[in-house]
Formats: sequence, structure tokens, C-alpha cells
Amino acid sequence: MERCASKPATASVRRFYRFVEVLEEELAESRCNQPDNFLEILFSSVLSVELVIQALIGLILVFSSLEPSVIQSIGQYLRTVFASLLEAAKKDNSTAFDCALSAEFIHHFFASVLSLDTAEIVFDRHSLTTLLKIFKERLQRLGC
Repeated sequence: MERCASKPATASVRRFYRFVEVLEEELAESRCNQPDNFLEILFSSVLSVELVIQALIGLILVFSSLEPSVIQSIGQYLRTVFASLLEAAKKDNSTAFDCALSAEFIHHFFASVLSLDTAEIVFDRHSLTTLLKIFKERLQRLGC
């Protein structure tokens, strides 16, 4: 997942979105009662996906889902992921935000985070402000 999200090539972008699409289909077909637990186990234990990528996928799933209970559950998962990102950012040597994202995914991430719908589901105002400051600093360090 990290490689697909870091490469601007069309094929990589397509693979990434296809993975998210299949994941969304699986969540819908399985009628998973706890998508947040499923995603946490899948990304943390099975695939070892970085927190930034987990957040990006969660945001995409929130926007593409039509089921209010799924949106609420994934919103809870995202609150946990973002809390982990913010906690990791407090550490001076944190690598939580060092994941390379292509420009498309950086744009998608910020557009999703700044959306009013996402803000209501996932963030309180203080957490959102803190997160945006951290990303701004990290992107400036990377020369973006």
C-alpha cells in the first residue's frame, strides 16, 4: 500500500483505489457489524500498514460509504488512528508522518480532512488544528 500511495504513476494510483474498492465491497458484503475492529486488525496485525495510509484509506471509505452505521464505525476507527498519529507526533523522533505520499494522495488527504463531513465525524477542532500544523511542518521539511 505504501508503494502505491507514494508513486505518482497512474497504475499505482489505480491499484491503491482498487484495493480500497475491494475493501469497501468486502465490508458491505460481509455486513460486518464492527468495521472499525476489522480495519484495525487488517491494517495493524495482518498488513502492518502505516498510520498515515490507514487514515487515508479510512477517509476514502467514509466518503464512499452510504450506510450511516458503517460511517459511524469507520469514524470511530479514524478517531483512534488520528489519536495515534497525534500521540506519535508528540515524540521528537516520531516517524509516523514520514510516509511518502504522492501529490495526488496528499491532495486527497487534505481535501478529505478539511471536509465539513469528515470534521464532524472524526475530529474536534483542536485535534484538527494540531494535525494540520503537524502535516504542514512535515511537508515543509520534505520540501513539498
